Amino acid sequence: MNDYLMKEIKAKKEIIQVEKMINEVRKYDKEVLHPMALEQINIDLDDGVLVNYNKFGEAVKTVPGLNDAKKKNKVKQFDWIDTSEIR
Repeated sequence: MNDYLMKEIKAKKEIIQVEKMINEVRKYDKEVLHPMALEQINIDLDDGVLVNYNKFGEAVKTVPGLNDAKKKNKVKQFDWIDTSEIR
C-alpha cells in the first residue's frame, strides 16, 4: 500500500469514530440534558454539594461517596430538603 492510501484509511477510521462520538453526544443531549434543562432544577448553595449534585441524576458522572447508590439513599432520608428532587 502506498502512503496516501494508508493515510486515507486512517482518516476514514477517525471520521467514523468522531461520528460515533457526535451521535452519542446528541443522544445524551436529547434524552438527558434537554429534558432536565426544561425542568429548571433549583439548587441551594446552603444545601451543599452532596444534596445539589444528587439532583442531577444521570446528567453527571457517578462519584463514589458523593452520588453513588449508598449516598443517594442517605440524601433521600434528609428531612430538611425536598427529597423528590433527588434522582
